[in-house]
Formats: sequence, structure tokens, C-alpha cells
Amino acid sequence: MPDPPAESGSAVHTVAEHYYSTGAAPDWVEPVALDLKKPQPFTGTIRPGMYYRLADFQTNAESGEEYCHFADEFLTVAGVHDDSEFEIEFDPAYQTLKIHRILLHRGAEVTDILDPDSIRITLPEDELDEGLLDGHVSVLVFLRDIRPGDVVEYDYTLSGRNPVFDGRFFDTVPLEWETTVQTMQYRLVKRVSRSLHTRTHGAEVSPTKSRLPDSELETWIWRRADIPAKHIESRAPQWFRPLAYLELSEYDSWKQVAEWGARHYDFSSQAIDPGLTEQVEAIRKAHAKLEDQALAAIRFVQDSIRYLGIEDGANAFRPAQPNLCFRRRFGDCKDKTVLLCQILRGLGIESDPVCVSHSFRHTVEDMLPSPMAFDHVICRIRMPGGDIVWCDATASHQGGDLSMIAFPDFGKGLVMSDSATDLTDMPQSDPGDHRLDVVETFQIGDIGKPTQLQIESTYTGAEADFLRYQLE
Repeated sequence: MPDPPAESGSAVHTVAEHYYSTGAAPDWVEPVALDLKKPQPFTGTIRPGMYYRLADFQTNAESGEEYCHFADEFLTVAGVHDDSEFEIEFDPAYQTLKIHRILLHRGAEVTDILDPDSIRITLPEDELDEGLLDGHVSVLVFLRDIRPGDVVEYDYTLSGRNPVFDGRFFDTVPLEWETTVQTMQYRLVKRVSRSLHTRTHGAEVSPTKSRLPDSELETWIWRRADIPAKHIESRAPQWFRPLAYLELSEYDSWKQVAEWGARHYDFSSQAIDPGLTEQVEAIRKAHAKLEDQALAAIRFVQDSIRYLGIEDGANAFRPAQPNLCFRRRFGDCKDKTVLLCQILRGLGIESDPVCVSHSFRHTVEDMLPSPMAFDHVICRIRMPGGDIVWCDATASHQGGDLSMIAFPDFGKGLVMSDSATDLTDMPQSDPGDHRLDVVETFQIGDIGKPTQLQIESTYTGAEADFLRYQLE
């Protein structure tokens, strides 16, 4: 097809340019030379489609800037077909993007291929289907006229950190990929007085530390070379992280993370809206027993408040006020949990929001303390008699009484309270509590007579909840 008219392309890239700028890298960045003379580490006819010549990450903990510098060599036609574009995802609520260079190395020639007409802005397609709008956008760069043997080098800087973290620094850096890597570096610039904890998983590598001349800043640099590709087994549990990575965190303990969260999750001093007060009183009048009132509160939040998260900027980690969640009748896990806690408080029942990880489950205890260890929030209810009830406010169509609520195995969680000092053990359900039992009975008739098949299916626990959802 012919290229579109210049006016059409200009209009498109004008829209895209609202989300990024171009220019030189920040002064604090230390350039890393690209070595293309080193031969590829592949022999034989079978080769991967892509070879990472360079993966260079540099972060300034003081300015909140992240510089990324990559060089990718295309080895095969399949590699060209599969990887002739790259994307940069960020949150424009607090981040800005500056693209520095996109260079094509072909033999001895180096060509600048940074072309605004080849840049588009996209939004994650599956977000709304999953009930989440996190505000992130992706700058998608389409590379033109790429051939096997070409090396594409590009670098960019993301500026800005989420203000919800109050300037506390933490980061996670990949140390290994599914593709072979020639050179990898992570360089951190920080104040000498800023105390950091580090931990590597799956690789032994230590930083080189040096102080910058005439400055209160220092650099920590991790380097790896000739990193082999890592094969990832299919069907591994989600909490298993096969690729090596580096963690950094300014938090000294889980207690500090809990104290940070308590400031955002505690709405005990907030006045309750009249409409929410009416809802609390309606529950109280409809149910005489406190256990039944607690169950009614759970069912109301689960089934009457739809799941939808608007998680741009600070909202990704800070819940909306319970009154707002009640009025608009939607919220994400954070919003629905604090609303449930507010209703329970109105009924005289104590409860706490607890941060957990759908992805990492029990393995959060192997991670450094930071808010990024968690991706979900649930509720711990403390009944007056001493019983503890755990529930997920985002679940729906749950049946049974208060003691029979189906609850996933999260393994570990962190209570968002000033009194929390460490991770909390979560209840581990019996696999027999969530099952589908099927009994098939065949009644074989005489010759020439029909045979009957009777199927009896019994759903319990989470299986029953899911069936109720499907049938409604």
C-alpha cells in the first residue's frame, strides 16, 4: 500500500507528541559504549531471533529519573517479524518521557531513524475487561526497513515518581532474560546519606560503589556480561519467578510499610455520609445477630458495589474515600475494602485492610519490604467473640454463612495499621473445601432399549461461587 499523505501522518504524530519529547540524555547519565565487534555467541543453524547487545539501566534516586539504553541485534527473519517495534509504558499523571536516540547500525553505517510518524500512543486493551483503568499509556515505536543483521540502539528517560510514596525509593531490576544478553548494567545515583537495602535473587552479583567528586552523591553499579538465555518452563505456578532480579528498598522493615499504608487506609475519623448511615442501619434492623450483620455487610459490598478501579497516579496505591465509593457504587479492591471496614465500624465490628499478593502469594516474605510487594487488598474481620474472618470484598456471588466464606490462599499479608510489625500468616484452606464432585451413573438397558446417563455435580466453596456467577 502507498504511504499515507504527509498531512495524515503529521496529524497522527502531533497527537503522539503530546505524550513525549525528544532531546539529550540528562547530565548525570554515564554513557555506556556499544561493543558490536564482539562476535555473537551462537553457532550452528538454529539461532534465536534476537540478541540483546546492551541492557543499560540508570536511575537517579534524588531526581526521580530513570534512564534506559538498549541495543538489540536482529538475527533472523522471524526476529525481524516479531520484534520490529518496541514500547515504553508510563503513567502521564506523574511521569514524562523524553526519547533521546533511535539509531540503526547496519555494517559500518549508523543512521538516525527517530521518526515521529512511526510513533503511536496505545492504551492497554484488556484493562477495561478486567475492571481496571490504571492511567498508563504506551508509546509504541514501529521500526522501518529492519533486516537480519541490523542492530537497533535506542535510549530514553522517564522523569517523575509516584508522589504517594513520599520520596521513598525502591526498585526492581531484571538481571536475566529469555534472550542472551551481551552486557547488562544497573547504575544507581543517590545521596550518600540515603540508606538502602539490596537483595539479588537467582544470581550472584555485587555493586561497585564510588562517590562522585565534590558531591554528596554516590553511585552503585551492578554489571553482568554474557548472560545466557533462561528457558522458562510452562505451567509453573504464578508465584515462581524463574528470571534473576535485583531488589532495592529504602524501607527498613515491613512495619515501616504498614505505617505508610495506615496513613492512606485509616478513615476511622471520617464522618459517614447520610446515605451510608442509612445502609448501616438497614443492615442492623434486618439482622439481629452480629454475625448476620457482618455477613450482610460483606454481601452488600461484594454484590452491590461493582468492581472498577480508576488507578491513575496516586490512586493506584491510595484508596478512595469510603463515602465516595458508596455514592458512585464502584471501586477497586482498595476502595471496596475500606468501604466494608467503614460499614463494619458502624455496626460495632472491628476490621482491618490487609495487603496481599495475587502474584507472589507466600513468597513476599522472601522480598525486601516495599509497597510493590502487593497487588491486592482484602479484609480481616475481628468479631467480638475473638473469631477472625477473612474475606475478599471483590468476590461476588458467595454463599454460606460467615464461617463458610471461600477465601484464596494468599500465604502472607500485611495489615495496614500502625500496630503491624511484620507480615501476617494467612489462613490456608483445605483443597477439599473448594471442589467439584461429579458422579456419572449409567443405566444400560436391554438390547434395543435406551441407555440412560445421569450426571450429578456437587460444587463447594469457590467452585460453588463461580457456578453461581456463571448461572446469573
